Amino acid sequence: MLSCASLGCSSSDHPPLLDPNGAPARPTARIPERGAAFHPMECWVTPPAEYAVDCGTVTTTGHSDGTGGTVELAVAVVYSSGEHVAREPVVFLDGGPGAGSLQGLLTDSIPFSTVLADHDLVLFDQRGTGFSKPKPDCNVDSSIVMSAVGTDGDGDGGVPDATTTHATLPSAVEMCHTSAAASADLSIFRSVENAADAVAVEHALGYTSWNLYGISYGTRYALTVLRDHPQGVKTAVIDSVVPLQVDLIAEQGANVYSALHLIAGACATQSSCAETYGDLEAKELAVLERFDAAPPRVMLSNGKTAVVSAAVVANLLVTFMYSPPTISLLPELVEELTSGDYSALAALASAEGASSPIDLATYLSVTCADETPFSSPAALTAALARVPESWRKWVSPSTPFDNCRIWNVPASPAKENEAVSSAIPTLVTSGQFDPVTPPSYGALAASTLKNSRNVVFAGEAHGSTIDACGSETLHAFLASPTAPTRAGCQSLSSLSFQSLGAATPEPTLYFDTSGRRPSAELIRSAKRRFPFPVPLLR
Repeated sequence: MLSCASLGCSSSDHPPLLDPNGAPARPTARIPERGAAFHPMECWVTPPAEYAVDCGTVTTTGHSDGTGGTVELAVAVVYSSGEHVAREPVVFLDGGPGAGSLQGLLTDSIPFSTVLADHDLVLFDQRGTGFSKPKPDCNVDSSIVMSAVGTDGDGDGGVPDATTTHATLPSAVEMCHTSAAASADLSIFRSVENAADAVAVEHALGYTSWNLYGISYGTRYALTVLRDHPQGVKTAVIDSVVPLQVDLIAEQGANVYSALHLIAGACATQSSCAETYGDLEAKELAVLERFDAAPPRVMLSNGKTAVVSAAVVANLLVTFMYSPPTISLLPELVEELTSGDYSALAALASAEGASSPIDLATYLSVTCADETPFSSPAALTAALARVPESWRKWVSPSTPFDNCRIWNVPASPAKENEAVSSAIPTLVTSGQFDPVTPPSYGALAASTLKNSRNVVFAGEAHGSTIDACGSETLHAFLASPTAPTRAGCQSLSSLSFQSLGAATPEPTLYFDTSGRRPSAELIRSAKRRFPFPVPLLR
């Protein structure tokens, strides 16, 4: 259930719309006539009590040319309880690829209060995800692919039992592909079809104009809509940008290292952090090398023991780089690992076995169609030349090309690797420390978006519009898409957020030196910002 903090209850100045029985009332005056493709039904998950919500399905086709069978998209419209609500809704385009919106975003803590203050919100599960159909049956527990923790069968500290240790990654991908290909046509899961779905949903709901809001892969999604279906799009907000023309696969390792280096540099320039934790980058490398030479065994929350590999630690370090609260705790986690205190690691490793919010088969289908055909092992090697040799194996994607050879879906046409041009007003945002979609990606996308404004938030990471300053900027843009972006806002957290373009003193990242330990919930919060599954590192 969404709380006031997570989805934004109306203030006393803007009381919610209530029917005589105390439940939110549907604002019928502004609900357009639905099209024949929309089929109303009961919501799949419990909607937020603070808002009226309509749920249903939108029927479309596998391919935009009408072939490929039928696709049924699960849709929800969350109605604003504000007094002055815009005619055009905000359509949220989720990440992944392969992330469904309804389960997580109607029941979790991604804050949409900014949007719902004066806009209705449209959510839908991407094809192949959540409650939409068809959904490829992977038949492989995602934790087999997502985690490298091997759990003992008897928990007595002996050799891990063969029935509970992970299959090799290629074997898991082969198993997933065999099952997925038998349950769905994997060629229908790609960005060009996703873009057509977004428009099909809006038309079925009766809207003639709308605003796009995408985060991470949702930005590639939005850019594809701007290219293929610009009619009806009033504005676009793209946060943590994936420009179509970048080689996301090859550049991943260099991007991760760049963010890691920037964070370590920020610690070094802040006396409290430097004095408490020393050389953060050197300590991280030393921890990885020690775990690689002799992986320790830790006690998990289920009472069993596990050997935690260096790969798991590498994944955790990258995970902590996605979110300001976890960035602030990263030096403390590294210090504990350096000193041999594995209590926090044990709690986090226990959480790693949880199912990923990403539908693996859909993720692989889109990635292997839209990304890997335009990359190569040679390009990866060239990009890694920008990374110190000692770090390369820890930040290099391990098997994307092998995975996609197994997945064997047709490559997308060349236009899926070309820059998108558009004159639609677009807000482009990036976080200074984003480990996968760096600010340079935002600037690159903005360079071909004629009416765009590019904002980089200091101290932020992936999903820069989620927190206070980004939310303020998002709200201001939706209210007045042609007005100049106001710089200088700050969050109330331990990080300083403001535009890098502001004429103010250089912003500083404030590290937490209290010694408090990261919780499993904190790591799950950081993982909500992920653009794709965790285990892309060796």
